[in-house]
Amino acid sequence: MAGTSTHAQPTDSPSYPDRMVAGTEKLGANPYVLIDNKPYPSDILTRISPKCIAATSITSDRKTAEKKYGPVAADGAVIITLFKLGLTYSTATDRENLALERSAKNGFYYRLRLRHEDGTPYDKLVVNYASGQATSDQKTDCKVAFIVDDKLYTEGQLDELQARLKATKIVHSGVGEAPKNIPGVDLSGYDVTFYFYSKPVTLH
Repeated sequence: MAGTSTHAQPTDSPSYPDRMVAGTEKLGANPYVLIDNKPYPSDILTRISPKCIAATSITSDRKTAEKKYGPVAADGAVIITLFKLGLTYSTATDRENLALERSAKNGFYYRLRLRHEDGTPYDKLVVNYASGQATSDQKTDCKVAFIVDDKLYTEGQLDELQARLKATKIVHSGVGEAPKNIPGVDLSGYDVTFYFYSKPVTLH
């Protein structure tokens, strides 16, 4: 299954570029790390494989982190939930992919050609918008749709899409199937859909 995610944008110019968890690059030298409710040494962030991570919660503000977790969180806190298979460690391919991601231009939308462990390529799609970032791992040269409040945009309309997103306060977003059927919009020919709504949406 293709990987998808939405999260707040990480800060630029990472201080700890070897960390494998997005958003932890600018935390202090020794952040508090809790994985499935178990504390780990902070160097686990350089060794964990991103593929085993189901969800992350990152607290970078020192006062907030210390208030919640105590003095051990003076350099921030990282709370990680794993997939059912448990903790796995990063491979050379993981690190090569991460280096490509970190060197990519942080534009509004871009594709990265990365590799699976067996060497086969895939495209990582990234959309940066005002309140966060959405990503999806897909087959190479996949066809992408973007939905903003039920209006369809394609990769040939990125300037129009970017302007629309800048003018829209997004309260619901995601990647995958559109959250509802949209009259007059046929998404059957697309491999993946990024969707953005300015009001809550009832899932179909």
